[in-house]
Amino acid sequence: MDFLREKVSSCSRFKAKVPHFRWIQHRIVERNGHQWAEICFSHDNAFGFHVYTRCLSCFVQGHLLDIWALTFRAGDSVQKGSVDELIDSVRLIS
Repeated sequence: MDFLREKVSSCSRFKAKVPHFRWIQHRIVERNGHQWAEICFSHDNAFGFHVYTRCLSCFVQGHLLDIWALTFRAGDSVQKGSVDELIDSVRLIS
């Protein structure tokens, strides 16, 4: 749990380095009995794309599982919706 909290905290450092960084959400959530770090933000990259990013992280049998999904077309609600749908569908099978 401490590692997951640190992961959420470490992503806060992006704000100082990435142009137009904006937190949307960063928190610890429980899904199907597992604790996950859920991170969601947007920023502009060096090529001028507005990027929307979501990440889920948890430990599975002692190994870190990081799932990242992003779109370079954050202004497109269909693209953003696809990223959200993908992340929201993540389930661990025991």
